[in-house]
Parts: sequence; C-alpha cells; structure tokens
Amino acid sequence: MAQSIAFATAPRGGPVLTEDAPLHLDAPDPGWALTTRAVAELERRVLGAARLTGVVLRYRNSFAVLRPSGRW
Repeated sequence: MAQSIAFATAPRGGPVLTEDAPLHLDAPDPGWALTTRAVAELERRVLGAARLTGVVLRYRNSFAVLRPSGRW
C-alpha cells in the first residue's frame, strides 16, 4: 500500500477525481514535473509488484480551505 497525493493530478476534469485520474507529468514547472514523475513511479511500482496486490490511495491535503467561490 502506498499513500500518494491527489494534488499531483493533471488540471483536467471536475472537482472530484478518482485514483485513475492522470498525473500532471507534463507540468510546465520543471520541479513539479519531476515530483509528479516520481509519484507516477511510486504508483507504478506498488501496483506492478509481483505476487502482491498493490493499493495506491491518493490523498489531498486535509488542511485545505474552501474558497469563497465554493471550490478548494
């Protein structure tokens, strides 16, 4: 089991995403792109482990504040 990060997803789709949502591997910021590629590698290794059933859960930051617009 691995804990991943939901805020590494690509900026596509609605406000609620699943663990199948694509990661932002082509992020314009080189540091963030490197981070999301590392997250993708973590998820790939866990889900592809031999003789195991891997589980990856993407958590968002629990201290997020709802904006006046009603969005996170």
